[in-house]
Amino acid sequence: MAGTTDRHRAPKGCQDEQEPRKAAGRHPRGPDHRGRRRFRRPARPGRRLRGWQPGPDRRRQALGRAERPQVACLLFAEGRRVRAQDLGLGRALHRLAPGRRRLVPRRAAAHPGLGQRQVPQDGLRLGHLTDFRRVASNGAAAPPDYASHAPTCLLTDLHRLTSRPGGVPREPPGLFLFASSSVVDANPILIEQTRGSYVENRHRAAFVIADAQGNIIASAGDIARPVFPRSAIKSMQALAMVTSGAIDRFHISNEELALACASHHGEEVHVLGVTQFLDHVGLAPTDLECGAHQPTNARAREALRRAGEEPTALHNNCSGKHSGMLSVARALGVDTHGYVERNHPVQQSVRRAIEAVVGEHLSEDLCGTDGCSIPTWAAPLTAFARGFARMATGQGLPDDLATAAHRIFDAATTHPMLVAGTGHLDTLVMAAFAGRVMQKGGAEGVQCGAIRDKGWGYALKVDDGNMLASQTLVANLLLQFADPDDNQRAVLGKFARPAIKNVRGFEVGEMRLAVPRL
Repeated sequence: MAGTTDRHRAPKGCQDEQEPRKAAGRHPRGPDHRGRRRFRRPARPGRRLRGWQPGPDRRRQALGRAERPQVACLLFAEGRRVRAQDLGLGRALHRLAPGRRRLVPRRAAAHPGLGQRQVPQDGLRLGHLTDFRRVASNGAAAPPDYASHAPTCLLTDLHRLTSRPGGVPREPPGLFLFASSSVVDANPILIEQTRGSYVENRHRAAFVIADAQGNIIASAGDIARPVFPRSAIKSMQALAMVTSGAIDRFHISNEELALACASHHGEEVHVLGVTQFLDHVGLAPTDLECGAHQPTNARAREALRRAGEEPTALHNNCSGKHSGMLSVARALGVDTHGYVERNHPVQQSVRRAIEAVVGEHLSEDLCGTDGCSIPTWAAPLTAFARGFARMATGQGLPDDLATAAHRIFDAATTHPMLVAGTGHLDTLVMAAFAGRVMQKGGAEGVQCGAIRDKGWGYALKVDDGNMLASQTLVANLLLQFADPDDNQRAVLGKFARPAIKNVRGFEVGEMRLAVPRL
């Protein structure tokens, strides 16, 4: 076009040469680019697009009002309830059905928190609140009446929400955030490990305290999920020695019965005791099928090294239990070879004894092989807690099992050194409580036991299997529920908040409870 400057020249490909200014205003990405957007931005959480209506097939519409999850956000300030909307938290939660979409924004995380203490009153079992949650952001104590606002769950990582524009405001001191329990499947973070002043590791766990009838006294996390109890139920496995008649036939002493419940350290007293145990049964260390490993006690390892000797099956921490199982085989009149196999009469007798105590069928689908080669059966934590309550009281057991459980409880608590070893939590706790508490740890973060005078049993499992975390948890549990005296409190205090040391012995952190109370 004559006289048209470069500034007014129509862009290449323009079909309207007569209107260069108008054509130049068009953008190569499309005619609507500088006007309204071609694509709308995704809606913010809890916000609908204009004109949007839920279709008839939407689950949210199909659910009745009573069936919808009750999503509530409660904040407590000085015991006063405040609506979430009053503090700008309305968008933090969504009124959607479980499983369809998160009830919290994508950048926020959710996990369970504390268990609700429940004490039966007048023979009436209180409602079981399995997943009570609480926020632990500033260390302040929860309001005393927070239990009445269950079911709840914890919105963790609250500060992630505050780090983006439009997020929820920072939580003022003394405020606690609760939401619906339908959001979360994970166990609560109950234990944390620090390095310096910073939390380095967090350990999720579940625990339950129950009586002999199965009434829940206190709990946290998924207590219905089957777990392998490992060595924590050796006292239950030892019941087969009584039901088979082995104790009476071989005149097994209480010391040997305590060794049958033991995960010993391979110290001299343990090796000598297991040797005498096998002599009473008429067998030798070569009949043990538990395998050999170094003593877990440092002095015992050093003594073995200086003597130039290799460890034998006698040093295996499970050798006492295996000696007891060999006595069962002799009492039943069956071949001792292969007594560790699942279908061997010895293991079937052990299985029946455990089932009678815990009140659960042990499924073949939930059977594994323990570190010492015997079968280990998974069951819910509630079953093991109920079983230990029965072991302590005899309630709910046949007369023969009740008598056997009473003797085993007394043997373990009277000879705690034989059950574990020097400096171990199990030994120190049972010695301090002098027959009131039976405590036994198992591999992969399991702890079980009973508080006899209260008639309660307990069981716990740390998800990642950290043994120090499990000892910290059980020590805090006993501090809160076993009514310890000053001496017992001092013993438990060593394990309730143990120091983390480096190779030079310097304290670099600690393991501690991640919540104010269990």
